[in-house]
Amino acid sequence: MNDFDLDSEALQHCKDILGGMNCDIHKELPRYEVCNGVVSITACCEEFESKINVVLNDNNF
Repeated sequence: MNDFDLDSEALQHCKDILGGMNCDIHKELPRYEVCNGVVSITACCEEFESKINVVLNDNNF
């Protein structure tokens, strides 16, 4: 039987999709929280959140 760390796999997948993008205004990276394989992403402002959502939607995430 193999043990998989679903939290770290989900987090890495999300980070791969976002590719280290940061906020054009505040120069901050998104903040990630992982619980039970679900990644929650927090942005510093609405503009950055919108930018993140576009990238995630384009990648069917």
